[in-house]
Amino acid sequence: MNIDYNRKIIDMDECTDEELLLDACPYAMIIASVDGFITLSLNDAAAKIFKKSKKELIGDTLMPLIELTAAERRRQVIHRLIDQKKPYLLEDYERGIWWRTFFQPIQNEQGKVTKIAVVIHNISAEKKREQQQIEKNEEFWTRLIEYSNNAFLILDKNGIIRYASESVKSLVGYAPRKLIGDAVYTYIYDADIKKAKDFFSFIQTGKSTSTLSHRVVDKDGIIKYIQTTANNLLDNPIIQGIIVTSRDVTKTYHAEVKTKEMKQYLENIINSTSDIIFSLDDKQKVTIWNKRIAQITGYTSKSMTGKNLFSISLILKIDSFKEYIETCYKRTTRSYDVKIQTKHGDYRLLRLQGSMVRSEDGEIKGVVFTGKDITSDAQIHGHLVSGLSYLILDEHRSKAVDLMKGLLLNGYNGLMITRDYSNDTFADSSKMMSVSVYSFSQKMNISSNESTVISDPSTLIQLLIDFFSDHEQSIALIDRLDFLIALHGFRTVMQTIYQISSIASNYNGIVLVRLNPSVVSSTELAILGEELERLPDQNVDHITIDKKLFDILRFVDEQNRSKSLVSYKHVSKTFSITKVTTAKRMAALAKKNLITIKKRGRLKTIYITDKGKRLLQRRNVL
Repeated sequence: MNIDYNRKIIDMDECTDEELLLDACPYAMIIASVDGFITLSLNDAAAKIFKKSKKELIGDTLMPLIELTAAERRRQVIHRLIDQKKPYLLEDYERGIWWRTFFQPIQNEQGKVTKIAVVIHNISAEKKREQQQIEKNEEFWTRLIEYSNNAFLILDKNGIIRYASESVKSLVGYAPRKLIGDAVYTYIYDADIKKAKDFFSFIQTGKSTSTLSHRVVDKDGIIKYIQTTANNLLDNPIIQGIIVTSRDVTKTYHAEVKTKEMKQYLENIINSTSDIIFSLDDKQKVTIWNKRIAQITGYTSKSMTGKNLFSISLILKIDSFKEYIETCYKRTTRSYDVKIQTKHGDYRLLRLQGSMVRSEDGEIKGVVFTGKDITSDAQIHGHLVSGLSYLILDEHRSKAVDLMKGLLLNGYNGLMITRDYSNDTFADSSKMMSVSVYSFSQKMNISSNESTVISDPSTLIQLLIDFFSDHEQSIALIDRLDFLIALHGFRTVMQTIYQISSIASNYNGIVLVRLNPSVVSSTELAILGEELERLPDQNVDHITIDKKLFDILRFVDEQNRSKSLVSYKHVSKTFSITKVTTAKRMAALAKKNLITIKKRGRLKTIYITDKGKRLLQRRNVL
């Protein structure tokens, strides 16, 4: 066992000569018996402490020379050493001196404790330095409390103020001595007293620290907003109270109120507009989701805020939309048409404009989107979505050309590649259109006679890239895909189709591919259908309606065929339903784009759409 005082070490386990051990110890040392604490040997330093010679002390018990209380403590230590056979360190105060006493049991060969080595060290100087440091620290903390902006209080279990720091005056206007003896609730705003009492009752149930926001009324009657932290130290023998720290947060409170009011004002503006407004942070989590986008999608602002936009089944072409977000980070972007599926399963077409959001220091924080629901407008041109490529299965090109004309008349730039071009294809409206027409053998432009040979897929790909990169809001029609298949084979043409889909997506353009379905196999049609979208009005697979709606739809179709006008009143009378029920069923059919409703003065007339006709043909009824 090692004894270490001021880095001087004595190894008692290895030392066998007691005299050598005594002389080597720099402090007072005694070897005593366990029976009666009889002195067997000691060094000069020990004799000096007891103010007797070594000869006088050897063979005598030391207990009478020690103060009564200290002697009793040492008897207890000796009993402990005999039982546990482990060393013990004791510090105590006797006759104005601090002593550190180390007790080391000495065992015989049988392991029995027969002697005790006792090392005694006067540590009064050390204790004095410790006390000076404590007093210095106490002064430091006292001054810190007195000059702190925070007010410090000590309350008893009944909430009576026992101590108040100088800084409490800045909160309530009264000197600290005025508060001593008062209940703390005296200075709390009436409406917050119950809350404060509940708070302090809770504090007394445990030792945890808790915080309360409340108001106080100062000497001049001014209401201030305070944040208070309390810690239960009632069980602490020194403090025996509840420590309370309070600070004035009035300015912060009013600033937060103004911020909330401004935020609410902006939210009201955002939610009052008929436009779509939503924003994403740099992790694609929703930060703003206004009332309009909530109405369209069926997802509330509460359910969406903080959620990753792509964690729900809303955006149909997620990868394409993510690419659009990336372009928003790099530059001002053009509009983007995105197809969504609402919470209720309906499909909508949104036209969005994305703008990058930066912080004051220029850091990119996300993207804000504004836009409109253009589903109704898109019905004019078959719900075509920018960035997608469509397959038109038709023996004749008239439908594809008419579809393209509708877009050209709405400001689109057009490109047509065909095998059999007719000069009068766009003659009826050429002055209103921006369109170029190419043959698979030469180019023909309505406004010029320039020609270019297009004889292979690579030339076609380059033509599309050049066209879409030079024109915004553009559509390309590739007519007679069978011609390419005959020249280059289906595999090569399919590879070209993959590239065309990517070009349309990258440049946010629209590509129409017209093919006579009778010239290719069903397997090849299936492969094309996997890569290319079907025209929305050609696809009614996902639409199902109940029999009541189906009967009304069939009735409207029959009346339209006979050139009879169909009104709400006509439907109500035919099916013996109320006006309210009629309006609901018409709205359900219109929402699925199976009918259109036109106003003629006060009269509403109903017409079946192409999609409605296709549904009747499919008899897709629940």
